[in-house]
Amino acid sequence: MNVRMDNIHHRYFLGFDFGTTYTGIAYVSSIIDPDSTRITIRDVDYLNDWPDHGDTASKVPSRIAYHGHNQETGEPNVYWGFTLTPAMQEAYSWMKLLLDNHVAPTTFDLTSDELTSAILRPGMTELPNGKSPVDVCSDFLKGVYEFAMAELARHMTDDLFENTPITFCLTVPATWSDKAKNDTREAARTAGIGSRDGDMLRLITEPEAAIIATLNNQVAKHPRNPISKDSAVILGDLGGGTNDFITYLIIDNDDKYELKELVPGQGAKSGSTFIDQALHSWMNLVFGRTFRDLPVDKIEPNSYFMREFESRKKAFGKQTEGAPKVFELPLVIPNQATTSNYDAKEYLVKFGEEEMQAFFQPSIDSILAILDAQLAASNAAISAQPSKRFKVEYVVLAGGFGSSRYIQDIVREWCYNNGGLELLHTDDPQAAIMKGAALWGLDTVKVFSRSCRRHYGFSFQDEFDEDLDPDSKLVFQEWFPDYHLCEGRMAWQIAKGDELAEDQVITNDLELTYEPGVTPVERLQLYSSDAVEQQRYDDSEGVDLVGCMELDFSTVPLDRFAKKRAKVNGSWKDIYKIEYQVQVIMNAGEGVLKFRVVTNDRDQSVLVSEREIDYSLAR
Repeated sequence: MNVRMDNIHHRYFLGFDFGTTYTGIAYVSSIIDPDSTRITIRDVDYLNDWPDHGDTASKVPSRIAYHGHNQETGEPNVYWGFTLTPAMQEAYSWMKLLLDNHVAPTTFDLTSDELTSAILRPGMTELPNGKSPVDVCSDFLKGVYEFAMAELARHMTDDLFENTPITFCLTVPATWSDKAKNDTREAARTAGIGSRDGDMLRLITEPEAAIIATLNNQVAKHPRNPISKDSAVILGDLGGGTNDFITYLIIDNDDKYELKELVPGQGAKSGSTFIDQALHSWMNLVFGRTFRDLPVDKIEPNSYFMREFESRKKAFGKQTEGAPKVFELPLVIPNQATTSNYDAKEYLVKFGEEEMQAFFQPSIDSILAILDAQLAASNAAISAQPSKRFKVEYVVLAGGFGSSRYIQDIVREWCYNNGGLELLHTDDPQAAIMKGAALWGLDTVKVFSRSCRRHYGFSFQDEFDEDLDPDSKLVFQEWFPDYHLCEGRMAWQIAKGDELAEDQVITNDLELTYEPGVTPVERLQLYSSDAVEQQRYDDSEGVDLVGCMELDFSTVPLDRFAKKRAKVNGSWKDIYKIEYQVQVIMNAGEGVLKFRVVTNDRDQSVLVSEREIDYSLAR
């Protein structure tokens, strides 16, 4: 007899770190210890024996190629990770960034020239025919997911595997738009993740996964000397595409760490891939057309040339004193003579320490600027506290880019120059995100509240103000001729920086004028803004449409609402005023926004509907 493993509290928690350049999977079982507070990062394992890779690796490259066709289905053959070869022309890298490609750049974002993007990021400038960014990401995630499930199944009996539910904790950048997070979840769902009976799919921000890993690492290594209570920690998740920073306040550290976000997180598209772009810009400057005329497969992210640069990039800063500061990369450049930057006999591109530092510098400038901003915002928030007993004491670096010794040394100097802050990192920064995501499912660290990153509100028709509102927004009502409305007025419900408790709800009390015979459906739009000040209209600069909520009242009895006789299109009719409340759940368990609609019936709240927001029209 099959017994569902939920009954004996056995569940796997799988951290799925879908990164711009690399993707990793970590997992832990709840059966290790019934008391989740005793489970530490040392109990978390991760996949390291990837297909078509001779050595072990904690992560697999986030690459995909469509090469040839399946004779049975006629569909393109999909290759992912290490299964790609440089000869595959339809190869795509960094496709994750396409999910959030239409958002206005932040103050700290880096940009790349058009030529560099075209050469280095083929997946950013074009997509396979008929495929969207969600499709391409889904195809990649499907390959990783199916391999992970096969690996887990190898270590269990068939019966145990089929009856052990899995919670998939998929990571997303903290600064991504709500639509981008939803698109990531949609890509995962389409890939089959969380589709088995009893399985669940959750989204967790990368910095939150990183802080969980860091605090668990501290417990495992220094159980008697945890990070002190009432201290604040600036967490930096440095990845391939994005760098995200959030400051956390340690509320308690007794049985387990309890914390909250102190100020809204900040981030930028300034990760390690921009160092690759800087190399390509330098190559174009030094070698000109001889470099530009090279086949793309010789210099794209999966090429031998770029894989060798990746190795030099990771090692930068670890050289011993007095060692030669010359970097050599193998690349055949036809018709290129020997120069100080090229050995035509050995086919080696050569550059020095100054050039490597210059490749890093734009990303470093962005990182330090975000650190300055987070520290200033945190100190301001602490000064506003009545007790003022808190203090920023630590900086933590996580993510693959965070493991760079060169970056660590520069941030350590920044810490020294800003009050002697202490720099911490996990034993394996590159694995921190996926391990923290797996532990998040076990609630080993509790994040009580988060700081809202944007203003959120609804667009609706409000009373027209002749002193403030332009005539272009004036709306007349036939049945209330003396009451003029203003189109597209914003009703902001929650402000940027507000503290959001778990599953906090923002509400808006609204009215719908309903004429019998017409389907009682209302479409409400949710907007957000990253601007400092809350704007008055939904088309103001900096105001973005998050998504739409379709409200259907066709099943609601009309006798619970007020009725009025009014003239509509020349005829007298009964008009109903449907009063209702929209509730948007900000921290929904699945990591995306949800909403519900309720009405009153004899002083009792009645649920009309509960569903997810439609992001299809989001901009």
